[in-house]
Amino acid sequence: MKSIKAGKATSFAGIIGSVILVIFGIAWTLLVISLFSQEDELGTPVFYFFVLFGIVFTGIGIASAVYNYRNTYSKNRYSLYDIVDSSEEKDAFHSSWDSTAARKGTMNYCPHCGASLQQDFTFCPGCGKKL
Repeated sequence: MKSIKAGKATSFAGIIGSVILVIFGIAWTLLVISLFSQEDELGTPVFYFFVLFGIVFTGIGIASAVYNYRNTYSKNRYSLYDIVDSSEEKDAFHSSWDSTAARKGTMNYCPHCGASLQQDFTFCPGCGKKL
């Protein structure tokens, strides 16, 4: 059975965007240090604020790059728009919500109230609804 998932292009574009974030954050930090050192204002609160902004921006870019890299090249990646065969790779996001187990009679919990069930139950002992 085919399933629709996000393609690797989505996450690869995220990697490129993240690298741009990191480059911008480093350039911002260096530019702030350069500008404030010319004015002899290195110890002011404004200087620390702008430097901290550049460092946080760089950190977010690195975290985003790592996330997108792992999502691009992992086998069970989370994606939105990719059509794959179930034998190729499982859908990591929707695998816990798979309803095929309920249709095969291997349901362990009631979908209505969450009560524990045995395989031969036709009605839920908790809420009384038909399974």
